[in-house]
Amino acid sequence: MDELPADMEGVIIANEVLDAIPCERFRIGSPDPEYLGVGTADGAFRVVSLPADDALRQQVRLLNDSLGEPLAPGYASEWCPGLKPLVSSLAGSLKRGVLLLFDYGLPRRQLYHPERSEGTLMCHYRHRAHGDPFLYPGLQDITAWVDFTAVAEAAVGAGLVLDGFTTQAHFLLGSGITEMAVPDPTDLRKRMETAAQVRALTLPGEMGERFKVMAFSRGWSGMLPGLTRKDLSGSL
Repeated sequence: MDELPADMEGVIIANEVLDAIPCERFRIGSPDPEYLGVGTADGAFRVVSLPADDALRQQVRLLNDSLGEPLAPGYASEWCPGLKPLVSSLAGSLKRGVLLLFDYGLPRRQLYHPERSEGTLMCHYRHRAHGDPFLYPGLQDITAWVDFTAVAEAAVGAGLVLDGFTTQAHFLLGSGITEMAVPDPTDLRKRMETAAQVRALTLPGEMGERFKVMAFSRGWSGMLPGLTRKDLSGSL
């Protein structure tokens, strides 16, 4: 498709899409913030400091206002300029139905906590995670955690209703994953494999807590069962 469908009625599901939107790194200076860009030295890539533009200054002001206190000098993190346009576009194409988002991230106050002073940028190469974006340029995935407060602001601002925000574990358990994932009781190997898969998706130390689920709707008054166990919308 060259563009999103218009007047869609149904469900839009985005699984690990938001974290793949290109992000921009920044650092709090004294007094002005600065971009953390890419330069070269001795034939290799390196991080260089670049002057902030109006967009970055506005974003830092937004963060400071939301957090209740300014980010400390030297604090480094990421923000995603393309997040709002994407969410707004998805909302604009949805005439009636649900927008369901799965991704790893946190509400803004937790994402930009003082202890997370180096940001959340992560790289993935052949199923291994590391923090060096210059290690395998062009071959590795580079992602950053999602600011779910920003997602909610963009979607509600585009006319959608926030139906709920929860962890992947609560969503899957509320949706009946344990009842659905029941293999042939006589196949012990398959039972063990299925149990391991369910644990990986739901345990706090695995994907159950790191991944979040956020749902919005337009013209629909129902409620997804997975959102009924524990709603974390108040943390946004």
